[in-house]
Amino acid sequence: MPASLSPPAVAADAIDRPARRLSRTCLVLAFVLVPAVAGVLALGWPESLSSAMPELGANVDLANLPRWRSGLIFVLALIPALLMAAALLEAGRCLAAFARRQYFSAETVRHMRRFSACVFWAAISGVGVPTLVILIATTAGPGPATLTISLGSDDLFLLLFAGISWQIASVLGRAVALAEDHAQIV
Repeated sequence: MPASLSPPAVAADAIDRPARRLSRTCLVLAFVLVPAVAGVLALGWPESLSSAMPELGANVDLANLPRWRSGLIFVLALIPALLMAAALLEAGRCLAAFARRQYFSAETVRHMRRFSACVFWAAISGVGVPTLVILIATTAGPGPATLTISLGSDDLFLLLFAGISWQIASVLGRAVALAEDHAQIV
């Protein structure tokens, strides 16, 4: 076999150790993200929401919204964070499988696909939630209701990243299927 086609002579620890560290980091962030966002929203209400969504402007008095509207806005604002936390959880599980040297397994592919799906829905909710929040907040006031849809480069990048990681998961899935076919032949 030509030297260029042989597997690289890299110690397993060179892959395992960083994968283990990244897995732990993802898992910690997954469990910290939602309480942190909830705390920022709850402790800084309504300033934290106004600074995050300048589209609300001076048209809405968030401090005097009816309680049910404030609660609904609070819950809606947590949706993107919940989806990103789920994505981090799946990324942590995928990286943990890498650390166990399960590079081409159905489990790894499943976690990678779930990660991609969660990132995709987090990106979609990152566009949809502010639109709903602004609509809910502006329908409470005496002025006209406002419908603002904003799609930024961050949202597009997140959607692109979700698509790329989904494609990588598809390639890994194909590699797993080929490895299983090869194992049956040999």
